[in-house]
Amino acid sequence: MPATISYQQLQMHNRVRELVDEATAANEERRKDERYPYFRPAAITLAAGTEISVFCHEISRSGLGLLAATRLPDCDGVVVLQSNAGNLTQLSGKVAWCQPLGEGWFVAGFTFGFAQ
Repeated sequence: MPATISYQQLQMHNRVRELVDEATAANEERRKDERYPYFRPAAITLAAGTEISVFCHEISRSGLGLLAATRLPDCDGVVVLQSNAGNLTQLSGKVAWCQPLGEGWFVAGFTFGFAQ
């Protein structure tokens, strides 16, 4: 006997499908390099000298995906990451875009200087 699902379960199933479609569509736009999950705290120093704490969520050969509690302006900058071994790495480049992610959060793309 097939299991019956409620109207609420069907709505939730449809909404999850929409969210997955939205997430996969984002992967298809503007992406020339494969991206990899890369979760760690970082800091970005912007061209004006302002340092902002950010969180890195992905890495590719051409840039980083960043999460910030403030809007990052489109400008040159240096991101400092700490490896699992504790080594600090400075990566120069540019904040290519930044958009609101939700209340008080922003997602940004950082392109490495050699990839611009």
